[in-house]
Amino acid sequence: MKIILFLFCICLVAQLQAQHTKDSLNQQKEVLLISPGRSSIQDTSKRKVLRDSIFQQKESNVSELFIIGKKAYKKGKNDSTSYYSSFKGHWSGFYYGFINYARLPEAWEKLELDWNHSFAMHFNFCKYNINLSKHNNFGLVSGIGIEYQRLRFNNDNISLLKSEGKLEIIHPLQEYPKINKIKRSTFKNLYLTIPLLMEVQFPANSSKKMYVSGGIMGGLRIHSKTKIVYEDDNDNKHKKKNKGSFNMGPFKADAIARIGYRKINIWGSYTLTNTFKNKDLHLYTAGLGLTF
Repeated sequence: MKIILFLFCICLVAQLQAQHTKDSLNQQKEVLLISPGRSSIQDTSKRKVLRDSIFQQKESNVSELFIIGKKAYKKGKNDSTSYYSSFKGHWSGFYYGFINYARLPEAWEKLELDWNHSFAMHFNFCKYNINLSKHNNFGLVSGIGIEYQRLRFNNDNISLLKSEGKLEIIHPLQEYPKINKIKRSTFKNLYLTIPLLMEVQFPANSSKKMYVSGGIMGGLRIHSKTKIVYEDDNDNKHKKKNKGSFNMGPFKADAIARIGYRKINIWGSYTLTNTFKNKDLHLYTAGLGLTF
């Protein structure tokens, strides 16, 4: 929805000059209503004012008239190209990236990930823009999205379990006698995400803009589970799933940065909060995105 703001210019025409005649005493303050698509109410001044419409501008002592919001005037232009395009931040779309631990303490080295098969996918479906510049190329971006994480352990013969309020690493081959061979072991999470990003776009007068953005993305964990794909003694394939909290915090916060051109971008994130409670484990992600 377009936001239209009316700009009132109050021009003071009473000027005290020693050389003026009695006519100068009759000068009065005048109020001019300057609005796109509407003529000024009256013009009793000797000055030239902006009037008629945005397509019929005349010379004026007003150097630049701008509207904070969806549109703004370019200085020195007087036709339909005199607008900066609306500020549209980049958030909605699909993002894919590879995920890994930034640092893995020796006590938890068994949780080492298979980086080639550990990934995060973002499905962002709602966006809200707040313009902060008269050129409409700088502002805040927020919205709502879904983040899906799949962490595959490098060692297939491990999995996670919460026991007595603590996170434990288990060995499925020892825990479950029906398992003959493990094909893969994964840990999956699903988050509802809300970002707050600052974005700058350049050049401001081009519709084909590059952009850089950065900020914080909060996440609410809504689902977690482990999954083991294994074979039994008869080489039949099975799946074993275990749902739970796995001693994870209900919320997370990521520092996120992006650089892109039009609909394509490169992005990265770093989880500021611990992945598991009381465990100094932080994830980072790097990948590509496609905005809508």
